[in-house]
Amino acid sequence: MTSITNGGTGITGSTTSSSAPTTGAMALLEKYSTLSTNIESTRTSITQIQTNHQSIQNQIDSLLSSRHEMVATTNDATTERGELQKKLKLAIRLYDATDGRRRNAQAELDDAQRDSTTVRRCGDESRRAFLESRRLFRSACRDVRIASVGGGG
Repeated sequence: MTSITNGGTGITGSTTSSSAPTTGAMALLEKYSTLSTNIESTRTSITQIQTNHQSIQNQIDSLLSSRHEMVATTNDATTERGELQKKLKLAIRLYDATDGRRRNAQAELDDAQRDSTTVRRCGDESRRAFLESRRLFRSACRDVRIASVGGGG
């Protein structure tokens, strides 16, 4: 009996048996088939990993591209915010000035209404005093007429 070692696989064959070389060849074919399947599986895994890697790289590129646009948009928004703050400050100053003028005008209106009320009261009092003096004058005239008619006749 002879022992044949094939590449360190530990496969032995016998010259006395006709099925021994076939068994060794079958084992080699099975081993080749398993290796071939493993190699194909590894290639498929590598392809899938490369596809995933490319997809991730595309997403990174997209994010970087979007980042530049977002930075530009943020800069524009910051500039616009600064301009709006300036306009707001100006509007507040104008409002304060207008509100001050409105308060002054309201104070002048209140003063004018008080003066008008005072003038009206004085006019009413003067009118009453005039009417009272007129009544007294007529009464005095009537008394004088009565006295002249009654005393002379």
